[in-house]
This record gives sequence, C-alpha cells and structure tokens, in this order.
Amino acid sequence: WADVLCRKLSYLSEPLRVCERAEEEVLVRSWPLGPADEGRAFFELRVRGGTDVLELKRFVVERETGRRVATAMLFTYDILTRVVNDLLDTVSVPANVLQAAGGGKA
Repeated sequence: WADVLCRKLSYLSEPLRVCERAEEEVLVRSWPLGPADEGRAFFELRVRGGTDVLELKRFVVERETGRRVATAMLFTYDILTRVVNDLLDTVSVPANVLQAAGGGKA
C-alpha cells in the first residue's frame, strides 16, 4: 500500500518514495528534496500499524547546520482535502478512529 500511496500523492511539491519498511511501521519521504529559503525541504510520512498512528510532517534541512527542523505545511483547501482522502483510501483506518473524527472522509 505504501508504493500505491506514493503514486497517489504525486501532486505534492516533491515525489515520495518508501524509505523504510518494518513489521509495524513504514517511513515515506520526499525524494529528491525540494528547495526552501532556509535549506532543502521534504515531506515525511510515518504509519505505525501497532498504534494506528499516521504522521505527515514537513522538514527543512538547514544549510548552515545540516539539522532537520520541522516547518509548516502550506496546502490549499483542495489539496488538503485530496491528501486526507488519499490517505484514508489507501491506509487502513479502524472504524472507531473514523467515528471519532466525524464519521468519514474530509
């Protein structure tokens, strides 16, 4: 499913690829890194199966220090809706999580 999700999210500013797979976790990142004023930027998506946790974050690798720093993700409403729907369509989400979030897709 991770490879399918990378193909679905092709409209993001950088293409995604699977970096690591473990029994209970998958890590997906942008590649190549995108430009940013402070350095190079990338998306990181972690899905942890055992805890039903999905994290989508954006980071910048600072030019001077090489440190990875979390930064804001700026999406239009349409793109945000599309990302959420693609995540829900691709990654299995337990019914109780959907109910707690309002019953369905964004």
